[in-house]
Parts: sequence; structure tokens; C-alpha cells
Amino acid sequence: ATGGEDIVVESIARLVEHYRDQLGVDVRFESAPGLQISDRLATDLLGMVYEGLSNIRRHTTSTWARILLRMVDGELELLIANERGQANGGNFIPRSLSERAAALGGTVDVDTARRGETLLRIRIPL
Repeated sequence: ATGGEDIVVESIARLVEHYRDQLGVDVRFESAPGLQISDRLATDLLGMVYEGLSNIRRHTTSTWARILLRMVDGELELLIANERGQANGGNFIPRSLSERAAALGGTVDVDTARRGETLLRIRIPL
């Protein structure tokens, strides 16, 4: 593992533990092995995960979240999914997360067509 991969995986794991233990949100995190993440990108990713979880906590009634970090077609993909309640409808793109991803040359999209969940997809070229 690279230094950045270790930093981001360990930091996200601690954040997930905090959300689960202190805030009662069932958060699961999975990371594909062998990710090539610089220390700088690790810091940016951690900020995006924190913001994504914070948005779930503030703007939804979701009791769970799933985070997946993996490589897809030469890009780093961060997926954050959560339960979509009755009041959580319509497509939206979180502005701040979009700005963070764009600064790294990446994109953000949100899929609300999935049954019962909202899926935030952040892709960053490496």
C-alpha cells in the first residue's frame, strides 16, 4: 500500500467508527486493495467523505450509509450511498463536493433512480 492509501483507509475507518458509535448511523466502508493514492489526494478524499457523511446526517433521515473506494477505468471512484426517505426526492448535485472534485479534474453525479437509496459517485482521474 502507498502512504496515501494507508492514510485515507485508516482515516475513513476512524470516521466511520465515529459515525457508527457516536451518531448511531450504520456506516460501512470498503476499499479495493492496491489503490495508488498520493498523500495530497488522500487528504482531499477524506474531506469529501467527511462532507458526504455530514450531508447525509444534516439533510436526510437515513440510518445507514455505505462508502466504497475503488479504481474504475483508470479513475479513482468514491461511492457514497444512503437510504432515501419519502421526503428525499429529486436530483441534486452537492455544490461543494462538485467544486472539490472539479479542482482535482473529477466529476460528481448523483443517482436517485436506485430503489430506496441515493448514490453519490465521485470520479477523479489519476
